[in-house]
Amino acid sequence: MPPTIWAVASVVMADAPNSDFPPQALPGVPTAAEALAGLEMPLLEAMMTQRAVRRLLPDPVDDAVVLKCIELALRAPTGSNGQNWEFVVVKDRRVKEKFARRYRQAWLVSGGVRQRIAAATTR
Repeated sequence: MPPTIWAVASVVMADAPNSDFPPQALPGVPTAAEALAGLEMPLLEAMMTQRAVRRLLPDPVDDAVVLKCIELALRAPTGSNGQNWEFVVVKDRRVKEKFARRYRQAWLVSGGVRQRIAAATTR
């Protein structure tokens, strides 16, 4: 049976699909201190030299790792403390391709227009 994948439309814990959300410390996932101790370069240097990653490995990501990443994202600060998170976890390649097409279409309609308007008003 495939694992259940769900989306979090809000961070109201009462809306969570089960009592295990957000996930607790997971076996095999290092603590922040352990992860920092294992860095090969100082954190500041890594942050200052990080570039966008455009080519990703097609390997599947374990559900526990995905949930841990979501948990960490929930702890990140948001502008004006808006906490307006939405997460959708998709593992099916065909569904990802459909999302990608829709995203590009939406970007052409809204995102691109907003950028052009912002660029025109700052001149």
